[in-house]
Amino acid sequence: MSKPEGFDNIMLDTDTNLKDTQLCEVLSGLSDPWGIDRLFVNQEKRCIHIWAGHPTGVVWCCPECAHTGSCRDHAPERIWRHLNCCNFKVYLHGRIPRVTCPKHGVRQVHVPWADPDSRFTRRFERFALELLQTCTVTGCAAVLELTWDEARGIHQRLARRRMDQNGARSRHHSQGEEVQSASEVLREFSFPVTVQTVSETEYASQ
Repeated sequence: MSKPEGFDNIMLDTDTNLKDTQLCEVLSGLSDPWGIDRLFVNQEKRCIHIWAGHPTGVVWCCPECAHTGSCRDHAPERIWRHLNCCNFKVYLHGRIPRVTCPKHGVRQVHVPWADPDSRFTRRFERFALELLQTCTVTGCAAVLELTWDEARGIHQRLARRRMDQNGARSRHHSQGEEVQSASEVLREFSFPVTVQTVSETEYASQ
């Protein structure tokens, strides 16, 4: 198997046994019909790249309705940041299948490891949420090696999901029951935000 461009110093794990592959699938959050297609480890840059793949003949579901169909084609490759493993950054690569729906046209299916509008896996975002509950956006960005905008974006997506869930619950409530408003949800998830510049020396001493 040839190495992709820019991966000259990468070890290709061709001797990985079945149990090792299954462990990587569990750690990466992949589930049937998805599995690991290939794996590269860059020891110099301390990062792991995992390519997700699926077998042919899988029946996919339209993300808008219950229509199912075979894979029409694949969207261009996307990369998601995943939870670190042994101080190695982990990146998940994948080409998402697209299906043709008679009602909604060509649609990209949903993958089990990430939300459609995110460049981070759900497991990564859940961990980021735990940090955001105990520190500022700036602190979370420093710990996870994100930009401030990336950390803030995770926070905002969480608030939007909570509002969507709240809206769904409200449809099952009677008119007399109190429903949490959007402003209340935002206040609930408005963790302290501090915009400041922190040098590596200052951060290490904290």
